[in-house]
Amino acid sequence: MTYPSPIIVDTSGSPHARLKPVPLTAVTLADAFWTPRRQLLRDATLPSQFKLLEETGRIDNFRRVAGKVDKPFQGLFFNDSDVYKWIEAAAWSLATDPDPALTAMMDGVIGEISE
Repeated sequence: MTYPSPIIVDTSGSPHARLKPVPLTAVTLADAFWTPRRQLLRDATLPSQFKLLEETGRIDNFRRVAGKVDKPFQGLFFNDSDVYKWIEAAAWSLATDPDPALTAMMDGVIGEISE
């Protein structure tokens, strides 16, 4: 799956906007501060958070609704928001740094939600 390069807030049509938007891919954060943190996010944080989403039943809650598993609801009623925030974080990472393993994880989670 290919993800587009979005403009976060498009003010290009406003006669009052002094600043004009640029595509996400026009900005590069590649310095000694951000590069290692973004790498850690891709390599460790997002995969470990995905594992926790599975271990705590947050993704199984979607499978339960789709009739794929016969388990009781797990956690608090707002647990789905953790899954959505993980998808958001993964999408931001993938927008500038393609990663086939992370893409596969995200596509799998989106598939569970959409079924």
